[in-house]
Amino acid sequence: MKTSTITSILAFSSTDFAVCSRQGSVEMTFFGFPDNDPPIRTTAYNCGGRNNVAGGSGTYDDRLTMASTKGEFSKCEIAYVPNLKKYQCTDDYNNGGKRHIDIWTGSRTVNGGNEQVDCENKLTSGRLAGLCLDSDTEVKAIS
Repeated sequence: MKTSTITSILAFSSTDFAVCSRQGSVEMTFFGFPDNDPPIRTTAYNCGGRNNVAGGSGTYDDRLTMASTKGEFSKCEIAYVPNLKKYQCTDDYNNGGKRHIDIWTGSRTVNGGNEQVDCENKLTSGRLAGLCLDSDTEVKAIS
């Protein structure tokens, strides 16, 4: 898996938050088939008609699966991450215990093994990522 499967982390401007009713910053990590617990593609919540299957391309209509600590975000809450220029939806939860989001990477059907986990680790920068929450319309065109 290459880092190009998830858009490289980019700087964002305040204009990205123009239509958000809530903003925030969180640590952003990545997960997928091989390091999900258990190692499957099933999600906790059925959001957007995906039938509890992780995935997504990151557009407003096909949001990426996002996991967070239970109660941190509402079930099926939509977040736009300007760093990635992608939309996420809280389809799942994790047991991280700290304020962060985990974004699904990789295939919906194939376990990417150690190569995928290595890619996820390289994408995880340790820096805070901005979030645009509660936007009921697209923030900007996804490139």
